[in-house]
Formats: sequence, structure tokens, C-alpha cells
Amino acid sequence: MVNVEKNLAPKFQFLRDLGLSESDIVVAILKNHGILLFNVQRSIVPKLEMWESLLGSRELVLKHLKKRGRFFFSSVEKTLHPNLKFLRDECGIPEERVSVVLRSRPQLISHKPESLRALVARADELGMPRQSRMFVRTLDALQRVSKERFEAKVEFMRRFGWS
Repeated sequence: MVNVEKNLAPKFQFLRDLGLSESDIVVAILKNHGILLFNVQRSIVPKLEMWESLLGSRELVLKHLKKRGRFFFSSVEKTLHPNLKFLRDECGIPEERVSVVLRSRPQLISHKPESLRALVARADELGMPRQSRMFVRTLDALQRVSKERFEAKVEFMRRFGWS
């Protein structure tokens, strides 16, 4: 049984303190119901700080919190940090470049690390150079469509003589 005063009230107060209205809180929780399960200090605050540093403003974090389902589910330690480290250290992509894409599509680094590695492998198969400014955008595009569907679209275009 959940104790409303002990468990839920502090979470609602925290969201109010962030500047969310009552209706915004409802929308944020409907999109990210895990907020009600997370500990404010151990989980919500570190996630908020991480996303705020990546996106550049609290306003953008709150916008995505209200707009995107599962936005706050990814673990900072197990998912977000390893994915950023992979993109920065192994792929050679500056964090600033990743940040540009994350402002509109934060899901890119919210995937499990092995899923992100698979996306990078798909981009490599396409011959997209990792140093290209379009590499991160290519990853974003590839995450939106399954490998099978992408290959079907490519095959369709090849029938018209496109490379």
C-alpha cells in the first residue's frame, strides 16, 4: 500500500516546485508514470540534472517530460552515461553535437547501450562517416524505423535507379 503523505505528496510537491502546473503534472505522470515509483533524491533529481545539462535548460527538460513517454525511465548510471561515453569516446562524436539532436529527440540515448551500438553498426553499414555532422542525425533517423522496414524502403528506391 502506498502512503500518500509519505510517498506521493513529496513527488507532487517536487514537480510543483519545478514550475509545473497541476495539469502539467497530470500530463507528465501519464507520460512518465514511473515518476510515482522513483525516489525524488536518489532517482528523479539526478535524472533531471543529467537531462538539464544535456538539453541546456530546465524548460526543455520539462517540455520533454510532458511530451515524451518513458522520458525519465532510463537509468543515468546504466544507460545515459554509458551511451554518452560510447558516442563520445568510441565514436568520436563531441557531446555538443549529440546535444543538438537530443534537444528534439532525447530518445537517442535512452535506449539500452546494446541497442545504441546496433544503431551505430547500421549507420556504419550505410557508410556514414562518424566524423560527419550528419552521423548523429542518421542514428536518430535509424532509430525511428526497423532495420527490415528501412531495407524495404532502400530496395524500393533502388528500383527507381536511386543509389
